[in-house]
Amino acid sequence: MSSALAVAPRSTAPATQLPLKEALKMLPYGRPGSPYTHGPVLFKTPDGRMWPYDPVGPQRWKVTNLFSGPSRRGKSVLANTILRGTILSSAAEGADGPKIPLIAKVDIGKSAKGLVVMIQEALPADRKGEAIYVRFDLTTQYAVNIFQTQTGCRAPLELERAFLTSFLSLGLAPLSRERFEGMDMLIMAALTELYRMLGTEGPNLRTKRYEPGLDPAIDVEIAEAELEIIPPNSDPSREVYWWDVVDAFCRRGMYAEADKAQRYAEPILEDLIDAVRNPSIRQRFDRVVPHQKETLCELFERYLLAFIKKYPTLNGPTKVDFGPARIIVLDLEAVAPSGSPENNRQTGLMFMLARHLIGRNFFASGVRRPSAVHGAPLSPPPFHGGL
Repeated sequence: MSSALAVAPRSTAPATQLPLKEALKMLPYGRPGSPYTHGPVLFKTPDGRMWPYDPVGPQRWKVTNLFSGPSRRGKSVLANTILRGTILSSAAEGADGPKIPLIAKVDIGKSAKGLVVMIQEALPADRKGEAIYVRFDLTTQYAVNIFQTQTGCRAPLELERAFLTSFLSLGLAPLSRERFEGMDMLIMAALTELYRMLGTEGPNLRTKRYEPGLDPAIDVEIAEAELEIIPPNSDPSREVYWWDVVDAFCRRGMYAEADKAQRYAEPILEDLIDAVRNPSIRQRFDRVVPHQKETLCELFERYLLAFIKKYPTLNGPTKVDFGPARIIVLDLEAVAPSGSPENNRQTGLMFMLARHLIGRNFFASGVRRPSAVHGAPLSPPPFHGGL
């Protein structure tokens, strides 16, 4: 009768006390409360109230979100919602005015492609390249040189060196057992020798010579800028190196052009063979014999040649260019297989490579540069393509 229209102004049921189990749910400490009074993301509590959330709120200097749940339950939608909120939050405010914050996402599948398309549609035509979705694969178009350093740097930063050590340790490890004794130490020694050998200081250098015509676009930029490639007070008859071209661009403040030229000055995977053949390295590691008929250095060369054969796109100058992108979504579905030890290792390598490729510049600001830096002062250049 209480539910019939106009029959009774209130419930006709007899009043009774609320069960304690239900009453506790209505007390203030039993209802979710937000630490934020406002935020770019709005959630809804079970009882229907709006719950504001600020992904980069002032209460926290670091935020880590963990989402767990069965497939097709909305984890990716939630993650993309928070990313959208980050773009609309105070993270976009800077000294030079609003700017899209740097966002990098490594994903399996196209779950974040919709977020990129939504951002692109909201940007003017000349800025749509600030948000990109890339389906990464092991083709020449996506060639990556893992030894690439920050613009103008002859040696990697500390975090970059840690990545190289971990990446090579995983790539040169056998599938059937743990890493070889002494391999990690050999990799670190080889990396040090590699960058010294292809630098511009020290004995027995193998610095890469500048070759006109190797990249016509760089030749045009040199001519248009009328660069003085040979540094002042240098012997004008000596060979011209790619590092000379890099330094010349840096002196003009042309960091994007310097970054492109630097791709041809840096070491590649096969250069590690020359580095590990250095007499000082062989003297230290040849006595570490994991097998009866093969030294550690010989084992290193054999595994490295096999690695190059399997991943030839990692043995050359970087071709990947994200341009002015500030939001980068890298889809690894095509290169992250599973089901066997070999596939699992490749998946691990690709995740490490993706994180390095789209996130290494996040940690460059404010980091003390290595001492082996030449050319003009390189207070960190703006984020640009050619990672």
